[in-house]
Amino acid sequence: MSNSKKRKYDEQLNIPTDFRCIIHNSGLSNHGDCVTLNSTKLKVSAEQKLDQLHSIRNKRLAEPCDSPHRMHDICKSIPASLCGIDLNITGYHRGCYQAFTKNLDRLSKAECTKHSQKHHSPRIFANCSNQFPPECIFCKKLEVKPKKHANTERCVQFTNTTWQQIESQAFEVGDFALYRLVQGEDLVAREAMFHTSCRKDFELKVFNLSKRQSMGGSVKNSHTSENLAQQSVRDMISQKVVVQKEVIPLASVRDLYITEMHNNGFPNINYNNRTLKVWLQSDPIGQKIAFTKQKGAGCIMHSVVFSADMTVPEAIASGFKLGSSSVKEEVATYLRKSVKQAYTVSKPLPWPPTADDLDAFPPEELVPDALQTFLTQLVCGDSAGTEKTRRIVLSIAQDICRAVTNGEWKMPKHILLSTTVRHLYRSKILTTMLSRLGHSESYDYSLELETSLAKALNDSSSKLTPLIVTGPGNEVFHVEWDNLNKITTNIHGSNVVNSTAGIMIQELKPGYCATSSERTLGVYQRTKARSLKVDEQ
Repeated sequence: MSNSKKRKYDEQLNIPTDFRCIIHNSGLSNHGDCVTLNSTKLKVSAEQKLDQLHSIRNKRLAEPCDSPHRMHDICKSIPASLCGIDLNITGYHRGCYQAFTKNLDRLSKAECTKHSQKHHSPRIFANCSNQFPPECIFCKKLEVKPKKHANTERCVQFTNTTWQQIESQAFEVGDFALYRLVQGEDLVAREAMFHTSCRKDFELKVFNLSKRQSMGGSVKNSHTSENLAQQSVRDMISQKVVVQKEVIPLASVRDLYITEMHNNGFPNINYNNRTLKVWLQSDPIGQKIAFTKQKGAGCIMHSVVFSADMTVPEAIASGFKLGSSSVKEEVATYLRKSVKQAYTVSKPLPWPPTADDLDAFPPEELVPDALQTFLTQLVCGDSAGTEKTRRIVLSIAQDICRAVTNGEWKMPKHILLSTTVRHLYRSKILTTMLSRLGHSESYDYSLELETSLAKALNDSSSKLTPLIVTGPGNEVFHVEWDNLNKITTNIHGSNVVNSTAGIMIQELKPGYCATSSERTLGVYQRTKARSLKVDEQ
C-alpha cells in the first residue's frame, strides 16, 4: 500500500487524526484518550456499547428542556446505527464518556422510564414530561433511512391541524399502542415529532384499509377471477406443452393470464414472468413442465416452457425459430399498439386544415415516443443523430402511422406534400404515384382540400381577406393585384398555371392589437366536393 493511502496516526496515542467522537463534549478542557468502537479495551461489542449510549440518551432527553443534565446537543450527535460507519475512526474520548455517563442517579425521570418499560405503556411515558420524547411517534426512533441510498431522515414537529385525525385512524387500523399514546393529547402543544416517511406509511395503511372496506365482496371476486385465469393457463399448458410437445415462450403464458384477468374485470398488467414462473413451479402442473433460456435476436434471452419428457437440447432445437421470431413479433405488436393508442388520443384536424392548424400539430408531438426511439436507433445506431437523420426519422414515422391506421390518421407530411406537388406540377399521375407509395395524400384529397379552402375564404370575406380588421378607424388605404403565372413542364409537355396575387395595406386605430391566434376560416363537414361555384354579387 502506498504512503499516500496509509492512514495517518498520532505517534503518541496511535489514534487516527480524523477520529470522530460520537459523544463529544466541547466544554471539557481535557478530553483524555481516544477509544475506538473496535478497540480491544471495550469489554462488550460495538453494537452493545451503542445500545448502552442510546439508553443513557433516552434518559437524558426525558429531562426538562432547562435541565443541566439533558445534554441535548450531545445526544443528537449519537448515530442511530453503525451502518456505513468506519469503526476504526469512530468512538469516544474517555473524558467525554465520563461526563456523559456520570450523575445518572440524579436524573428525575429515571424511575418514570423504568416504570414505563415495566408495563410497556407509552401513555405512562408520555405523561412523565410536559413534552413528548424527541422521537417519531410511529417508529419510536430518532433517525431513519427510508431507502438504501437515501439520506438519513430526522424527526419534525407537527405544525397544522392534520394531527387530529391520527387518534381515530390509529384506532381504525388497530395500532392501539399509538392510539393510547396520542389519545386526548394536543400533539402540537406537546411538541410531538414524526418522520415524513413513517407518516406516509401510516396514511397508506389507513387508505388501504378504507379501500378494502369499500370494495366489500370484491375481494372474493378477485380471488375467483384469479382462479379462473390460472385454470386457463393450466389448460393451455396441458394441451400445447404436455400433449402436443410444443415449446412456447413464457411471455405468451403471461399474456394469456393478463387477458383472462382483464376479461373478468380485474386487470393486472404488472404481472411479470418471474411471478408466473414461481406459481407454475409450485402448482401440480409444474411437475410435467420445465423451463430454460432461449437466446433470441441480439443479446436478448427468453424463458420458454417445454415438456418435462423432452431434454433441454431438444427443447432448444425446437424453439430455435421461436426465439428468433418472437422478438420481432413482440416489438411489432408493441409499436402497433403504441400507434393505435396515439391515434385514439390525438385531436382531430379541423376541416379544411390551414397552415396554422398543421403548425399546432407538429409531427414530434403526434408520433409516439416508442416509434421515434426505435427508428432513431435503427437509423443512427450508436452514433449521435443529426438534423438530417431527425427529418428522415420523422418522415418514416409519419408514413408508418398513416399505414397502420389505413390512411385514417392525416399527418402533416402527407397533406403538405400532396398540396405542394399539385401546386407546382398540377400532375395527377405524379401525385397518385406518391400516394400509392404512402408518401402523400391522394390527388382527390388535394382537390377536396383546395375546394374547401376556397369555400371558406369565399364565406368569410367577399372583397377583403379574413386578416383585414374591420370597424371604425381601421381603414384600407392601398391595394395591389398582379398576375403570377407559372410555366410548368411535366410528362405531358409545357403548361401554364394562371394565378393572381394581391396585397392590402391597412392602418389600424391606436391601441388595437392585430395579433390573434383564433381561426379566421370557418369549419365545415368534409365532403367530396371538388369544384366550387361562386355567385357574383
